[in-house]
Amino acid sequence: LRNELWLLFSGAIYDKEVNLNIYRKYVYESSNVKNDHDTINEEIERDLYRALPDQEAYQQELGINALRRLLRVYACYNTDVGYCRAMNMLGGVLLLYMNEEDAFLTLAALCERLLPDYYNTKLVGVLIDQGVFNDYCKEYLPDLYDKLEHLGIAAYISLSWFLTLFVYVMPFESVLYVIDIFFYDGIKVLFQLALTILNENRHRLLACQDDGDAIMILTTYLDQFYDHNENHEEKQIIYLIKKSYSNYNGINEENINRLRLKHRLKVVQNMRESLLQSAAKNTLKFTKFNEQEIKNIFYIFNDVSRISLTEANDPRKLDYETYRINRDEYLILCKYLSPWYIGEQPESLANKLFDLFNLNVQPGKIDFLSFIRLWSILWNKNFE
Repeated sequence: LRNELWLLFSGAIYDKEVNLNIYRKYVYESSNVKNDHDTINEEIERDLYRALPDQEAYQQELGINALRRLLRVYACYNTDVGYCRAMNMLGGVLLLYMNEEDAFLTLAALCERLLPDYYNTKLVGVLIDQGVFNDYCKEYLPDLYDKLEHLGIAAYISLSWFLTLFVYVMPFESVLYVIDIFFYDGIKVLFQLALTILNENRHRLLACQDDGDAIMILTTYLDQFYDHNENHEEKQIIYLIKKSYSNYNGINEENINRLRLKHRLKVVQNMRESLLQSAAKNTLKFTKFNEQEIKNIFYIFNDVSRISLTEANDPRKLDYETYRINRDEYLILCKYLSPWYIGEQPESLANKLFDLFNLNVQPGKIDFLSFIRLWSILWNKNFE
């Protein structure tokens, strides 16, 4: 029954109607794509056995192969997202109750519509909803909000609870109820449940001394939802869901989207500043520019550059290292930046310099480090 209900409530049933045989198509494509997806496939491989280790299905190669196939197909289908940790858990849950094609379509609906921007390389959606949740804490639990701000555990809640739909922190039998109600009623469910959990532990959280104590309190509380005690009139998770609707049903999608817009601007600004800071700090020693000059140059470079999606998923790469410009984009920058781009053949010199500094690993491209070194030579006569 969950196969049909999850497909219906997620909206994936409509995608299935208009994308016949799409899963089969990308199974074939993902099995033939090698170089561009090697890093992603390695990350998927590391996470396969961590997905749902207590489930018998994933203690066998048949289940592991199905999960591997699902995650690789989605990474090939949506190259903007690729693969993000937590998708292994969600994909694992879906495959236990759905056939592979329906699990793929439901995972796509989850990543692209139900939790927008949650699973991209920067987890932008998670950071935005972390801000939204802080606002709800301030409104509904003001005394606890001050304490949580001091402890700094908002990131734990957004990453461990929201990103995994509570799969990471709650016993499997209980988390199925969360997923059921999430597909039915959307994102508001996560905010309502999180507020209810905090409120249920209000006094203990107010008394704790550090973030470790707070996380232990919440972890212990959520662990108890594994209950088959026949003395209980109803399951604890059902009690929690009912209480979340009783206390916080004022939360609605329209209000969430309004708050998301507010926090999106803050998150994007913070990420932009962090990117500029990273570029300046890590290239300063290679040039004679100061930090502010490097930031100014990277700001312009970033406007015309394209991100390498393969390297964006590589944890060994810093954010600024994943940006590239091609020859045409480089020539545009030369016109605006160089004092010597005058005369009869300025483009000829610009092309020769590009050939000198372009990347061996990606011919026809130049990264920011090579770009800033070039302009350090041209502007500061730095030939070292």
